[in-house]
Order: sequence, then C-alpha cells, then structure tokens
Amino acid sequence: MNQSRTKDAAPQTADAPPASSSPAPGLRERHKQDKLERLQQAAWRLFHERGFEATTTREVAETAGIATGTLFLYAADKGELLQLAFDGALREALAAATGIPADLSIVDRIAAACSPFFRVYARDRDLARRLLKELGPGGSQTLAGGVTDRLFRLISEQIVVGQERREIGAAIDPSDAAGVCLALYQHVLAGWLGGALRPGDAPDERLRRLLGMVMAGLAVGVPVGAAGASETGARAGRVELERRQGAAASTARVEPSEDRAPEPETPWLRRSEPMVDFID
Repeated sequence: MNQSRTKDAAPQTADAPPASSSPAPGLRERHKQDKLERLQQAAWRLFHERGFEATTTREVAETAGIATGTLFLYAADKGELLQLAFDGALREALAAATGIPADLSIVDRIAAACSPFFRVYARDRDLARRLLKELGPGGSQTLAGGVTDRLFRLISEQIVVGQERREIGAAIDPSDAAGVCLALYQHVLAGWLGGALRPGDAPDERLRRLLGMVMAGLAVGVPVGAAGASETGARAGRVELERRQGAAASTARVEPSEDRAPEPETPWLRRSEPMVDFID
C-alpha cells in the first residue's frame, strides 16, 4: 500500500463500499450483474491498496476475473471505473439521506442529509479527492444517477418543510436556499478532503455551524416565538462568529472564504460540478 496516501483512521477504511444492485430477471442479467459487482469490488480493493494512478484497468479486470474488453463495457476509462467503485456506497448514502427524522431542526435535517456522504468519503480520502475531480467539469458524471443533483433535491425538500414549520421565512425561494446549503456542503467537503480544516474539526460539525449561520438569516420574517423560530440556527451562528473572532485574534492564518463572487457569464452555482477549490 502506498504509505504516502491519506487514510482515515477508522477500522472500516479497509472495507469495500457495497456494490450497487438491481433486479435481474434472467440468467443473462444475473451474469451481467455478477460481473459488475466483481468489477466494483476489484476496483475498490486495488485503488485503495495501490492508489488510483498505480492501478491499471488490466489489473482490475484480472482481479475481477473478466476480460479487459469486457471491463470497457462497464466503464469507458479508469475514471468511470473509480465511479463504479464508489457507486454502491453513494447510492446507500442517498438512501440514508431520505430517512431523516422529522423531529429534527432545519439545521440538523440538512446536516443529516449530507453526513452519509462524509462517511463514504472517509473510507479513502485520496480516492474521494480523485472522485470529485472525475465528477467535476469535464468528467463523465455517470455516478449514481447524478449524486449532486439528487442531494440538491433532498435539501430543497427540507427547505420547503422548514417553511411549512415557520423555521424559514415564507418569502425565501426554496431553490435558492437549497443552492446556498449545497454550496456550503461542497465547500466543507473540498476543504476537509484538501486538509484545510483545523485538526479535530469534523466536517459534519463544521457544516452544521455554517448552516446555523445561514438559517439564522433565512429565518428573517418568522415571528418571534413561532415553532422552531431559528433559535438553534441563531445560537449556532453566534458560536461560529465567536470562534472566527477568536481564531483571527490568535493566528494570522486566513482560511478560504465561504463567499465566492459569481462568474459573470455563468450561474454562481453549478449543481452538477462539485467544488474542488482545495484539491490539487
């Protein structure tokens, strides 16, 4: 194993993400599904143990017990093969993101929708960095039916629920609010994978703090005393502000800004293009 690659310390790091599955009505389909699962498992094991660059498609095919030509029926190149290796785990993360307890606050509900993806990427942060590049501009973006777009829709649904519960102002556009929340998630994810977070600063907790700041602003127009009237969000926002003020007084380090000026010729948020600013 390449010792220079960053590994998460949790024991589950060595476990391969689950292979994706779908109903297979006939023998031919079962054989195809079996080859796909063997290919996914072989790709994960070799990429994880040797690294993405050091692994060849021929080695993956041999480990999976299939012909190299057959491999290219499932993945056009090594980048798509990496997507296949993550596919099953990311589908499970999407499923987990749909089962959020209804009694949580708006901040906790959106954070809970994003947390399963942090756990998936923690299995191998080096491979996760490479995966985000494959899913970025110019990548094939075949993974799990569009993970980013589906996460955006899940967050949008939670924004609508928040408006119904008077956690968020009724005048707020749910799509705009969901775009802001998704951008925060992508910012935290890129910073975490790129090593920009402070030691001991867990990505899900970092995201929750930032979401608290945003939700405190989105609650404008919600009557004081209304159900869930952003008390949690405002408190999280104050904590984050105090933390930043303390950090500014104790260190000269400047963290990358969460606020990014929009490019004039394109929308400020491209939902299908994960932010990889911190990833070299």
